[in-house]
Amino acid sequence: LLCLGSCTDAYANQKLPTTSVGGPTAFVFWYDLAIYSGTTQMVYYATSGTAPNRITGFEFYTTSSTYPSNYYHFQILFYENLPNIVEYVYFEISDGGSLATIGVQ
Repeated sequence: LLCLGSCTDAYANQKLPTTSVGGPTAFVFWYDLAIYSGTTQMVYYATSGTAPNRITGFEFYTTSSTYPSNYYHFQILFYENLPNIVEYVYFEISDGGSLATIGVQ
């Protein structure tokens, strides 16, 4: 999850809306995820384009802390010229993601 304002470090996801966060939050895939050292797992971010059409993206390569063989690859995109739009892109979700919380608040 990406949040502005107070956030949570709770790994146990909840239904939305939740009081665990205090500001605008994008729940791209709220689940008990982990990044292990010595792997290619990481969170990357980049901004591309020129004003007023820039796109900022965060790309996640993670695993489950409970099931390390599960793999999650997803992205969240923010568009400068579309301030009320958040785009979630899912490339690979090993278990289908049925237990994750996804949304905005």
